Parts: sequence; structure tokens; C-alpha cells
Amino acid sequence: MSSEYWDEEETCELCGGPVAVLMKQDYAHGGVPLRPIAQRAICLKGCVGQVISPERMLDRGA
Repeated sequence: MSSEYWDEEETCELCGGPVAVLMKQDYAHGGVPLRPIAQRAICLKGCVGQVISPERMLDRGA
């Protein structure tokens, strides 16, 4: 079982605007939550490209 949600706590490295990060939360047997994993990042102002550095994505669990 897993769930997905958007987290908007990041800022775009291109324009400084807000970024939404799609997070995936998986659960172990018995419903124990595992660490959320970042799936993708989208700038809410429309920037195209790498809006969050690979290091910041790894910090979020990518």
C-alpha cells in the first residue's frame, strides 16, 4: 500500500518561486510508514528544467 501527496516547502533554483514536490509514502507490513520518497518537482511559476538540485532531491529522499 502507498499514498502520494504534494509538498510545497521548496523554492525554485531558477526563479525563487514555489515548487511542488510529489512525495510517495510506502508502508511496511502491518501499516508501519516508511520514509517518504521524492518523485518529481514542478515549479508553480512554470519554469522548465532542473528546478531543484539533485542534492536537494536526495535530501528529500529521492
